Amino acid sequence: MFRTLSGFVALAALTACGAEWTVVDMDGDGVPFSEDCDESNADIGPGMDEIWYDGIDQNCDGNDADKDGDGFISVDVPAGYDWTAFEAHVAEGDCWDDPDSIPADYEIVEGEGFTQPTAAEVNPDAEDSWYDGPDQDCGGNSDFDQDGDGYDSNGWTRQDGTLGDDCADGTDRDDALQLACGDDTTLEELLELYGWTTADVNAGQATDEWYDGLDANCDGESDYDSDADGFDTCDECDDTDPDKKPTGAEEIWYDCADDDCDGNDGDQDGDGYVSVEYTEACPNWEEFSAHFNGLGADGYGDCVDDPADIPTEYTPLPGYSSIDAQDIHPTAYDMVYDGIDADCAGDTDFDGDGDGYESDDDQQRDGSYGSDCDDDEGTTYPGAQEYCETPAVDSDCDGDDNDINSIGGSTYYYDGDEDTYGELDNTGATYCEPNETTKYTSESNDDCDDGDNTIYPGATEIIADGVDDDCDNSDLCYVDDDGDGWGDDDGSTVVGD
Repeated sequence: MFRTLSGFVALAALTACGAEWTVVDMDGDGVPFSEDCDESNADIGPGMDEIWYDGIDQNCDGNDADKDGDGFISVDVPAGYDWTAFEAHVAEGDCWDDPDSIPADYEIVEGEGFTQPTAAEVNPDAEDSWYDGPDQDCGGNSDFDQDGDGYDSNGWTRQDGTLGDDCADGTDRDDALQLACGDDTTLEELLELYGWTTADVNAGQATDEWYDGLDANCDGESDYDSDADGFDTCDECDDTDPDKKPTGAEEIWYDCADDDCDGNDGDQDGDGYVSVEYTEACPNWEEFSAHFNGLGADGYGDCVDDPADIPTEYTPLPGYSSIDAQDIHPTAYDMVYDGIDADCAGDTDFDGDGDGYESDDDQQRDGSYGSDCDDDEGTTYPGAQEYCETPAVDSDCDGDDNDINSIGGSTYYYDGDEDTYGELDNTGATYCEPNETTKYTSESNDDCDDGDNTIYPGATEIIADGVDDDCDNSDLCYVDDDGDGWGDDDGSTVVGD
């Protein structure tokens, strides 16, 4: 044996090709000098157990700080550790170096279909798979903050089961858009439009521009609901007032404001008409009522609009059925004689034929009657023109159907003595037929004495009585026995001049 600085040199004789070789193992660890990286230490040599991160290469493989063998030294080496002796085949920055255990931060998120990486697959040169949990490229940033704005995505669950509060983290899994009002713009299109990146959309944004489609501050509220009443601007009538919305709001009638967003403020009974008073009080009334029944600017004139308050004058008279407020409007059917002006015409309900005269057969609300003797016929009313008809009609309601000056009548003459001959030279009057009441009954006016019914044309002449009985302008003086108009020539007696 030879003594060395550390002890004795172990010699071994080897025989090869007839020659004898001597193998030197100076530290006595059983590893030849030529293969031992430290012949002065029997605890160092190939096959020895490596004590990691102590600055000593116990197993002589040139590696003391890259336990997973991915070529990178762990960031967890002790302070002051000099790794330069191993720099020929390793670099710094390995964030997970122990292949025998999985740190909690490097466990994958379960249930998302991710594959668990090994320690060797986690190093600065690795490609990072976002949202699976491990920081595979050892970049030091959150695996749930792809856009690097400091806010984790709210679209991917972290290892602890929680979500971040970044609504736009650069993936199609995140919903930065409030797709409302028919908006189908994509996140990429919006970002390009405003010149933004997903890093500009996160919970740290102080303000959110309304109606641009982006929930820039990630508050989860619709970008189209500025009054935060739960209704987007395309679904309500006023997105600046939370008290005006389609449901949950009470309509204040006739205030010129559509509180419940149904397009109606002045038509309480829903019949399609508003009152004239409303149109005067609300200049822009058509904004709320123009669509009702397609009437537009003609949709005014409703005389009863409150279903809960029907005026007395719109309640029916005895024997008639009541009607609702919605059945009272300018184009409604108006039943006559029930006392209700259902069509809001402003006229009486007792003038069925519309001739301006009320029926004399139907009692009104105050107990009175009209003067129209036929309220079904518009040409029959007091003072109407009489016509000669068959059967006869009392058109002027005076109780007489044979009035003077009736259209289509004949001329009759006054016959005071009722001998069927009219008064001489009487001008006559027009009647439909002889009028016994006025004594205009004769078709002639040649009675020379209309006060004596024995005197008329054709009456028997009384000889020499001084009266023209037959109205021929003379009185007989001779006897005309044979009736030939001549007095006898055989000694007839003279009885007068």
